[in-house]
Amino acid sequence: MENEIQQPESALNNLNLKVSNISNFNPTIYVDGKVIKFRRDNFGNYVTTYQTSSPTVKIEIKKMYDINGPFWFLTSLLFFFVSIFGIFDLKPNKRCISVIASFNVKVTKNCNLKIGFKSRTQMEKAFELEPTECEIEGETGNKYFIDDVAKKRYKTMRIVKIFCWLALIAVIVLLIVNKISNTTI
Repeated sequence: MENEIQQPESALNNLNLKVSNISNFNPTIYVDGKVIKFRRDNFGNYVTTYQTSSPTVKIEIKKMYDINGPFWFLTSLLFFFVSIFGIFDLKPNKRCISVIASFNVKVTKNCNLKIGFKSRTQMEKAFELEPTECEIEGETGNKYFIDDVAKKRYKTMRIVKIFCWLALIAVIVLLIVNKISNTTI
């Protein structure tokens, strides 16, 4: 009996994540540096199960805007022209509210974690964590903030789009005037 080999139990720990109140905000959630794909349940929450062999995982929540990318001006102009001068373009969130937060979770065999986002009307705590059977540590940056760079770039693009519309109107007027002057001669 002393030499009996113990069968190891499954070494994987499950982290069941549930994200609620995420409407129209859509942050990206990373677990150990990997983007997590969620599915929607019957109650409008986003749920997923992450399996890991490590006892702790790092969760990061980020809301970043496309206009913060390296080629923001060119991509914005491209989408403006492809969407027929912005007619079919998506309307940006002009408030530019972002969040960058991270925390570590000590994962047990079957750990449930609910992340409940709060209202963005007051620039306070971004979300509440409701862990069951797991422990949260090292929480940083759990606060909404206004992304000033994105806001400034949206204003710049608004001015560029107005000039493009004025240039389009001027070209149309010149073509009409040129057509009328050629037909009267």
